Amino acid sequence: MNKPTHDQQVYSPATQPPSGGSGSGFPWGKVLAGCGCLTVLLMFCAGGAVFFMIQKGSEFAEENGLKDIAEMIEEMEGGSGSSGSGGPLGGAESGNGEGSADIQREARQRKEDALDVEKIRAYINEPLTKKDIREHHEFVEEWKSDPAYKNWVEQFEKMKELNKKKDESVTGNLKAIGQSAKWMNAAKTVMEAFDKKVREEEGGYEKYYGRLMRIGGVVAASDTITKSNRKLKDANSDAVAKRMLEERPEIAKQYKKNLAEAKKAVAEAEKRKKAGQEPNPGDMAALGGLMTIMQGPGTVALARMPEGSFETWKKLSPEERKKLRESLTDSIAPGPYFGLFAVNPAGLIMTAYMAELDELKPDK
Repeated sequence: MNKPTHDQQVYSPATQPPSGGSGSGFPWGKVLAGCGCLTVLLMFCAGGAVFFMIQKGSEFAEENGLKDIAEMIEEMEGGSGSSGSGGPLGGAESGNGEGSADIQREARQRKEDALDVEKIRAYINEPLTKKDIREHHEFVEEWKSDPAYKNWVEQFEKMKELNKKKDESVTGNLKAIGQSAKWMNAAKTVMEAFDKKVREEEGGYEKYYGRLMRIGGVVAASDTITKSNRKLKDANSDAVAKRMLEERPEIAKQYKKNLAEAKKAVAEAEKRKKAGQEPNPGDMAALGGLMTIMQGPGTVALARMPEGSFETWKKLSPEERKKLRESLTDSIAPGPYFGLFAVNPAGLIMTAYMAELDELKPDK
């Protein structure tokens, strides 16, 4: 499990998800320039397909929220989040028994409750404050020194060293299996420690997630503005901070206009569906709404977050902005999975991004 690169771990806000590219959005120019009959076919099918995607995507966002890291690792390793057995994180190892599994289930439920679609919107609707930033830095420094976390990092590094040796002998494989088990047991312990810290010292998951989403939102927005303006080179610069405030009102206006038109198209498609009619393939507003959201979390942040968040960012020095940005992709997150769970808000910003799909539901 390699440490993700900066581009993988941060927000690459222009197109991700779904694309991992570095462009500034959907390639409308290529489509309009003439990509052949495939484009015509896609546009003809868009009415029904986009409605289906919006419907299913919003259902996913509503029902799942952010799939937290413990559950992701459990599934990867064949564990069972609901039964407390079956894999390294199931609760049977390390002598922790069913009690440990209960702790993990309760922690998962707390996180899921804190990532309700309406709560996500509420988090980013609040302005980012200097207090948020100060508390974030304090949390990062404290968490780096947590014994459970330090042990998890140690086991992770040992696993990486074994992997570098590429010893495929029987003994080598047995060593790798043993070290993997130690790492997974350490992961279970550190997740429990993390849950306890957030609940007892950070004011709970709602406060913790809200703070990270606001910080991650302005950082993602600064990346988006930088990538969309060729003259801007440094996302931490005063020039970018100023441009964010200048462009935000028009971005928000156009974003909301696109979504309003898409919502009308989706509602019309729902009516046609209930009447047993095919969706109107000529109405591209729903596709426009979907593509608006797909511009990425930085665009969502610029459109949805209040001016106060960007004022706070502007008041920081370039050095302070850089420190805040780097704290989100620090060595505190040596693995891509635990990184998202611990301090990296990339996954949380994706949750806010997906929550936008809920806006397009016909019953909203």
